Amino acid sequence: MSLAMVFLTATRTALLTLALLAVLELATSTRPAQTLCRFAAAMLGLAAAFAWTLLVNDSFLLHLARGQGDFSSGRWSSITHWLALAGDHPLGMGLGTVRKLLAEGRPALNGTELLE
Repeated sequence: MSLAMVFLTATRTALLTLALLAVLELATSTRPAQTLCRFAAAMLGLAAAFAWTLLVNDSFLLHLARGQGDFSSGRWSSITHWLALAGDHPLGMGLGTVRKLLAEGRPALNGTELLE
């Protein structure tokens, strides 16, 4: 389920981290054949989790296939928006601010991107 949640975040960072750790594990293994068998089983689990996320939400696949220049899935513009709001309130915005701002749904920031 944790792996499925990573796929639903539509980020490539976790996959790159797992691939780097796998390469390092294989390079330092004293039994490479056994390590490759474990990786094959892990890849089967990875494929099953990826297929499950496609059935639930295809955001990860769309993010991989999109080929856009901004790879943040709209997070960068959302972070900029939240930091601008926080900058106007140096002592904090108070409890319930996020709930109040998102009560009517996620607002569009530049007319197209939704606030994360």
